[in-house]
Amino acid sequence: MDAGDRETRQAPPSHAHAQLLTTTFLLGATSFGGGLLAYVRQVFVVKKEWVDEEAFIEALEVAEVMPGPNIINLVVLLSDDLLGATGVIIALLGMVTPAIVANCLLAAFAIHFTHVPVVAALLAGFGASAVGLTAGNALAMGRIHLRSLLPTTIAVLTTASILLGHLNLLAAVLL
Repeated sequence: MDAGDRETRQAPPSHAHAQLLTTTFLLGATSFGGGLLAYVRQVFVVKKEWVDEEAFIEALEVAEVMPGPNIINLVVLLSDDLLGATGVIIALLGMVTPAIVANCLLAAFAIHFTHVPVVAALLAGFGASAVGLTAGNALAMGRIHLRSLLPTTIAVLTTASILLGHLNLLAAVLL
């Protein structure tokens, strides 16, 4: 939707802002990762009918080339089309507030209870599972992308430069 369309459309209903906040808060609180795209589509296109399929796909295409998390970008673009700048602010607050609150609560919990053996073991398990998930993703993507010598060499040199050369991630990517 371009700026001209935005000027001629009707004003949103008075409850639209509260609906957008509630919806994005629930999206941010109940989903994460790749599954969130399907959930956002289900809510914005199918359930609420706030946008049609074509507008959703166009926004997704733009969101994927913007810097930052694709889902946040997508929800921001869709919310901008719905309610303008106010919609953007509401959507951002709705999407990130649950994660911020959860992280703060988890950090406070970890700070106060890491000395408890069960909690320490749980945190170690979470760390190990994160390593496993990352390694699994690397292997799955490697099977697809590392089928010739050049990408394999780049991957090996990048990994070695980080692990052995103690380079930061940005320097390794730029090399």
